[in-house]
Amino acid sequence: MQKSMNRKVSIIGAGNFGTCLAQQLATNGHHPIMWARDAQIVSTINTQHYNRRHLREIKLHKNITATSNAKNGITSSDFLILAIPTQSLRLVLKELKPYIKKSQLVICAAKGIEMNTMALPSQIIEQELGKSISHKSSFLSGPSFAIEVAHGQPTAVTIASSNKTSALMVQNLFHSPNFRAYTSSDHIGIEIAGALKNVIAIAVSASAGLGFQANTQAALITRGLAEITRLGSALGASPLTFTGLGGVGDLLLTCSSVKSRNYTVGYKLGKGEKLKDIVSSLGSVAEGVATAKSAYQLANKLKVRASIISAVYQVLYDQKPIKEVVYELMNSAAREELEGI
Repeated sequence: MQKSMNRKVSIIGAGNFGTCLAQQLATNGHHPIMWARDAQIVSTINTQHYNRRHLREIKLHKNITATSNAKNGITSSDFLILAIPTQSLRLVLKELKPYIKKSQLVICAAKGIEMNTMALPSQIIEQELGKSISHKSSFLSGPSFAIEVAHGQPTAVTIASSNKTSALMVQNLFHSPNFRAYTSSDHIGIEIAGALKNVIAIAVSASAGLGFQANTQAALITRGLAEITRLGSALGASPLTFTGLGGVGDLLLTCSSVKSRNYTVGYKLGKGEKLKDIVSSLGSVAEGVATAKSAYQLANKLKVRASIISAVYQVLYDQKPIKEVVYELMNSAAREELEGI
């Protein structure tokens, strides 16, 4: 693959993932400019080459710059990466729309389902920026903890787009020996998988917090994947997508590591801590908390059976005792394993 060099890339968001993507792109020879509201973050990136709030121990590549000026940070770029929480995506796009050009390729790294609207990131992009931009947008997902990407640990992700040319351009932008990027045409499947794996991770880690061991966690991961596949298929995704990096790969990572914020939420819930205390102590967003509500509503709307997602919703939003929810899950009716897939 012939590499594209010296491309200017705007990254909206200076959190963990935005920062690690900037580092990866700069290592590839590109010039990322990170847009952030926080003037202190912008200053330390530009003067000290550190993001003092996220991935603090990582010395950032000299090619990385930052700005709080949206016009300067966006208008001259070839690619625009959205590395912000899904629940903030619509408001940020409304703010930045005057500076986004139709010639730019949008790359969305947000994972979630918008509350109230039940919209996926692709739908939000289309509603706010129009079809001409959304049609060629790409969606980056897969098992990729930010700290490991920033350290250059071997990582593989999926770049999904309904526009093959766009997917190949984004693949070329990111691909390297330590950051392998595969393409897919099924962005709906990638988006659903990326959103729902966070909800399943809360269930799996809550079981660990309750004292259940490997058998239980393996069962929840597998049955959770079945729910993700059913819901994604109902939206037109290919079931094969959920066997790939953005599906089972990302699900396994998020459900098995304390590096995951969603895992932390579930584990502490299992230990008896209150949700509001857990969220306030995180210091960053756990997308699964908001997505659990949207996923529950979407499953009901589509009439898709999603017992684990429903259980997480009940614990988070109905304040139902977690042990009672577990008891009901374990005493549900026996079924054929692959029913509905």
